[in-house]
Amino acid sequence: MAASLLSVGVPAPEFDIPMPDGTTWPTSYFRGKKRLVLVFYPGDFTPVCTAQLCALRDHWNQIQEHDALVVGINPAKPSKHRLFAAKFDFPFPLISDWGHKIAKAYGCRGWFGMNKRTVYIVDKRGLIAYACRGNPNIAELLQVLRSLHDEPPYTSAQNGAVPSQTAHIPEP
Repeated sequence: MAASLLSVGVPAPEFDIPMPDGTTWPTSYFRGKKRLVLVFYPGDFTPVCTAQLCALRDHWNQIQEHDALVVGINPAKPSKHRLFAAKFDFPFPLISDWGHKIAKAYGCRGWFGMNKRTVYIVDKRGLIAYACRGNPNIAELLQVLRSLHDEPPYTSAQNGAVPSQTAHIPEP
């Protein structure tokens, strides 16, 4: 099962993100508005996965300063994700990838139905901006987010350039 990482610069595969408030947003909704930090992890309540997601939680304010939304992804049932998120107070959604469709699209499906631990950052244009197997440290992820220059393009106006309009995104 030698799935490879998606290359930086390619369009990110589309999927729906169920938010903690009960709404669901397609990844395309976030184009021009938010960056996505996609964290594929093997299992809820396991030591390394818990530490990885808790580190993201602990740096949530810094991540949000870079217009980013963290999304945890593995094949566990939604009920297990709810317990995991509640116990550790995760402010970001955890997606149940039952059937491994998202993991397959991102080259993260591992043996025995587990995800290969992988982190992707999708920029505001919907392109892969970062791809890493394993558990990169928070400083590296924040540096990548800080370095991105993916703001929505400016459009021509009668008296110069004006920023294109973006809709309000509800916070998870």
